[in-house]
Amino acid sequence: MSQAIALLENDQTFVSSLSDGLKDEGYRVGTYAGAEKRSAERRDQERHHYPLRTAAKIFFFVGLATLFYMAAVIALALQSAIVEF
Repeated sequence: MSQAIALLENDQTFVSSLSDGLKDEGYRVGTYAGAEKRSAERRDQERHHYPLRTAAKIFFFVGLATLFYMAAVIALALQSAIVEF
């Protein structure tokens, strides 16, 4: 962790990845931290080409939230006296 703080203080990019258990499948989870190196023009261009708010992303988020809500309701029902098994 101290290496990450030293890198961020020196205005360098810190890359952390979790890939030990995922090497066989080819997946990697990573986090990046550091100063933004893209120009304002490039960020505006990318924001225009890849908008954050689209109908598909909104429906996906609503569906995901519904799944989590239903999982919580089922877990509560199974732990209470509503459903006996």
